[in-house]
Amino acid sequence: MTEEAIVVPNLKTLHLVNPIVFSGFLLPDPGGPNPGRKLLPHLEWLELEDPELGLDDWDPVITYLTHQTSDGQDVSLNAFGEVHMCPEVVEEIEDLVKVLTYTPVIEPECPSGNCF
Repeated sequence: MTEEAIVVPNLKTLHLVNPIVFSGFLLPDPGGPNPGRKLLPHLEWLELEDPELGLDDWDPVITYLTHQTSDGQDVSLNAFGEVHMCPEVVEEIEDLVKVLTYTPVIEPECPSGNCF
């Protein structure tokens, strides 16, 4: 039996509540049989509600969005709840996605101390 990546071909919107965002977030195993394959090939909206980010580290999300949009696929991101995005992260993500909606419930203090 061969190991294959789990692909969800028809999913258009993925809403995650309190996701733990880590290296490799929503990407296939780089040591697996399909390291460059998209797990969500038709995703149009990624919604992150109250994501848990280590020290305001959006790099795993940016890496995922870079991978997902690498062939011109339009993906939009909705980040909301108790979440913080530094202005430079907002700009970087806006350059990758079709639409960025960033709506914190309250503007939390910057965990990295970069923008307040």
